[in-house]
Amino acid sequence: MKTSDKFLFLFGANKTGDNLFDFAVSEVHSTAKTLGIKAEESETCDCPFIRHPLINSSYTVLNVQHTDHVHTLLSRLILTKAAIEVWGGGQNYDELNRSIVNCRDDSKRKYFDDKVSFCMRVKGIGRKVQMTDQRRKIMLLGDDTLPFMGPVNLSAPDEEYYIVEDYMGVAKEESEPAFIYFGRVVGEGQRRLLDTYSLTKRKFIGNTSMDPEISFFMSNMAGVRSSSLVFDPFVGSGSILVSAAHYGAFVLGGDINYNVIHGTGKSSRHNVHFRKDDESILNNLRQYGLQSQYVDVLLSDAAQHPWRLNRPLFDAIITDPPYGIREGSRKVGVKGATMTDLQSLGPDVLHYPEQKEYLLEQVFKDLLEFAAATLVIGGKLVYFLPVNRTEYSAEFVPTHPALKLVGNHEQVLNTHSSRRLIVMKKMAHFDRSLEAEIQSNFYSESNSFRKKYFKPV
Repeated sequence: MKTSDKFLFLFGANKTGDNLFDFAVSEVHSTAKTLGIKAEESETCDCPFIRHPLINSSYTVLNVQHTDHVHTLLSRLILTKAAIEVWGGGQNYDELNRSIVNCRDDSKRKYFDDKVSFCMRVKGIGRKVQMTDQRRKIMLLGDDTLPFMGPVNLSAPDEEYYIVEDYMGVAKEESEPAFIYFGRVVGEGQRRLLDTYSLTKRKFIGNTSMDPEISFFMSNMAGVRSSSLVFDPFVGSGSILVSAAHYGAFVLGGDINYNVIHGTGKSSRHNVHFRKDDESILNNLRQYGLQSQYVDVLLSDAAQHPWRLNRPLFDAIITDPPYGIREGSRKVGVKGATMTDLQSLGPDVLHYPEQKEYLLEQVFKDLLEFAAATLVIGGKLVYFLPVNRTEYSAEFVPTHPALKLVGNHEQVLNTHSSRRLIVMKKMAHFDRSLEAEIQSNFYSESNSFRKKYFKPV
């Protein structure tokens, strides 16, 4: 296999926490599968100098068949900063020089042309490389190794090259990296979308509006593509719908909260008392020119959903159920022993149904059974599951016979709590006799996660 088939994906994230590598690699593989692109970990090649990244690293090296495929991947990836075509690697600069020369082929000759401007930079993984050291290390790559003839252009080069030094696992007192790569920058991921879709610029937000980095990541894990039908049963202010619509999906949602569905009541913004008339989920999509992807949102109870179960509907269900930190789970129900006689109210009286606590155990069971009934075969359910880190085991994860667990990724919240992104794929047709199960009793008590979350450390 040629060296040009090897690409270093450089990651960056704000919200995924300590498990960036796990989240970012999973996003690459999920997106590649959605787009029909083959992307595999590098093992052996004509250039043997490839280091397997440590699990807490911020990059990986993958075999991808063509540069065009990398560009297609980069058009979707939110946790990838850039992709670099690997030209060589080694444990020191002597090895790196030999590797670049040995792997050089005719396909690279055009980059050495005297009309092609270039620049070269040094990136440290696990350690910052000072500017003075960058200049010195660039000089360690000889003219015979890289016979560039074109002019240097630091501001707008035709081609950009990186020396990537991996210091992961290296002791602080050691000055040399564990491994060094050299390569050409192929393109950048979609990190720019984080500013475009920033919540600070969003027309309508709520107490639990999801950061765009997470919502775009969830959409990629769900395999959202153009014309997918995506549903969020705990839609809130619609952050997940916005991200899915950006990728071309048709979106709809439901929520039991009247104020968020209708954009009324108290504002979640600092020093703003009440929401404005134009604050709504639809206007969030309209803000980004995505209104054509909006189907509708429903005032609905996830415990008693309004959907008919005689046929599958959705390509993906993506959601973040409330679990009692900023918002609690609620469903329609009577708290006390007496129930309102609706017939006695008269036709002109507006009645708001009473609500009661919706235990997390039932929230997740209902969610899986709803997904088993309404997802198409191959469709995905993606949601966050809150856990106590010291108690967590595989028994915490809800199961259903029609759904296969294909992803389980931890986002650390504090020393004792985290939430796990669960990805499930529908593998079998819905059978009403089959039910969801949770082997752990962690979610069976009132405010079960909230109590653990605020437990003193």
